[in-house]
Amino acid sequence: MGTLGTQTTMPFGTPEDVKSTCKRLIETTGAGGGLFLAPTHMIVPEVPWENIQTFIEAVKEYGKY
Repeated sequence: MGTLGTQTTMPFGTPEDVKSTCKRLIETTGAGGGLFLAPTHMIVPEVPWENIQTFIEAVKEYGKY
């Protein structure tokens, strides 16, 4: 749990960065199941809403085994 950076990708990345990071983490860290993909800490107000929406969409798209 807690593999998506809240001081890197979420506040400073583009929506495409968020999507590609989620996909990579699910395919590598989550290989074989058991990954609970989540931000490393709480989502701070500086995170763009588009990145939060993209995170949710990416988990729905790539988070199936």
